[in-house]
Amino acid sequence: MSRERRKKRDVRSSGGQRANCKEIDNDQLFRDLIDFVIPPSGLFSKEEFHGNIKWVPEQLAVQALIWSWQDSKNVTDAFSKTLEVCERIGLKNGAKNYTRFMNGLNRYRDTFGECLRTRFQELAEKIGGRFFRWDKWVLIAFDALCVLHWRARHAPSVCATQCND
Repeated sequence: MSRERRKKRDVRSSGGQRANCKEIDNDQLFRDLIDFVIPPSGLFSKEEFHGNIKWVPEQLAVQALIWSWQDSKNVTDAFSKTLEVCERIGLKNGAKNYTRFMNGLNRYRDTFGECLRTRFQELAEKIGGRFFRWDKWVLIAFDALCVLHWRARHAPSVCATQCND
């Protein structure tokens, strides 16, 4: 490549549109996504929680979501990684240790389940728009290969009889 071409390319990449773009860091993008899925306040406002809990319900739900995405071998290691992520994105009012985390999720599992199910259904309708329903049916995509893979691995005799029909 000639020297003139390289100069033109360098000028474009250093002083062009990219220089005018405001960079947003990944932590902020992730926080925005979390705030969209689980709003920072209001989701559990109608629910009753014990008076001396040390965590905010929305932040405990966010912790559970982040914890579920961890690929650690042990659940306590996954919780440690979750605490690191929460610290990076500015969540300060979640459970501080694994025992409080599990006790909170266990004690209020029905409350969390109902509120989050309702929220996720609202999001599915909002994002899906006119494609959310077809007549009276809710459209769902399902990957049967994952189920077949799991069944072949964990229940080979069942899979062999049902998958070959």
